[in-house]
Amino acid sequence: MDAKLTVRLPRHLLDNARRYAQVHHTTLTELISAYLQSLPSDSEIVEHAPIVQRLTGLLSPDISTDDYKKHLEEKLGQLRQFQETMKRKYGVLPASADDIQEMRQEHDHEKEE
Repeated sequence: MDAKLTVRLPRHLLDNARRYAQVHHTTLTELISAYLQSLPSDSEIVEHAPIVQRLTGLLSPDISTDDYKKHLEEKLGQLRQFQETMKRKYGVLPASADDIQEMRQEHDHEKEE
C-alpha cells in the first residue's frame, strides 16, 4: 500500500530534483523511492559492520547459539573463580590487567624465596 508524504525542502533542492528527474525520464516519487530503497536496513548495517566482517567464518557452522552460551558461561565461571582466588590471596580484586600481572609477579617472587 502506498502512503502519501509531505516533505519540506529548500526551493533550489526541489528545482534541481525536478530537472534531474525530467532529464532522466523519471518522477520525483521514483527518485525518492529508489533512494530510500538503497538505505540499509538495521540487519544489513550489523551484517556489514567491520567487526562482523572480521569475525565472519571464524566459528564452525556446526556451533549453535546454545554452544556459544555454554562457552560464555564457562568463561564467566572461570573469571569468577579467578576473582575469588585473587581476593582470598591478596585481599583485593585487581582493577586492571596490569594489576593482575603485578600480583602474579609478586606471587612468583614470593614462591622463589
